[in-house]
Amino acid sequence: MRDRYFLLNGRGYPDTVNPDVLNTIDPLGMEQPSQPVSSLITATSGQRILLRISNLSVTNFYTLGTNGLPMEVVGLDARLLRDGDDNNMYYMTNSLTLGGGQSADVILNTTGLPPGSTYFLYTTNLDRLANDGENFGGMMTEIRIN
Repeated sequence: MRDRYFLLNGRGYPDTVNPDVLNTIDPLGMEQPSQPVSSLITATSGQRILLRISNLSVTNFYTLGTNGLPMEVVGLDARLLRDGDDNNMYYMTNSLTLGGGQSADVILNTTGLPPGSTYFLYTTNLDRLANDGENFGGMMTEIRIN
């Protein structure tokens, strides 16, 4: 397998920040919805955002990161990060690497962030910030603070 299109919710940047339904033209010339779910993340300053990040690839690891907005990892593979005594084993990070079939639950805390600010959730594997041969695409979306 050779993955060439790296997506978030079935979209590549800049379509990840389009809040509308994406449409495509079928072979009969009819417009059909292709991806109704936007990948744009919006929050009011002070809110906490819970994201489940999954790697659906069977061939690649990838790393997602945020600049200036730390992620608190609270779960891996649909299990809370707790030890045998039920103590939280959560940790803070700016990047998260997932292998094929893995998932992580992360919380983004927007407390103290100024309204109108924008942050990025993106792959740090720079070769995946492209839609095949087209640059400036791929696994990236915006986190907009209202």
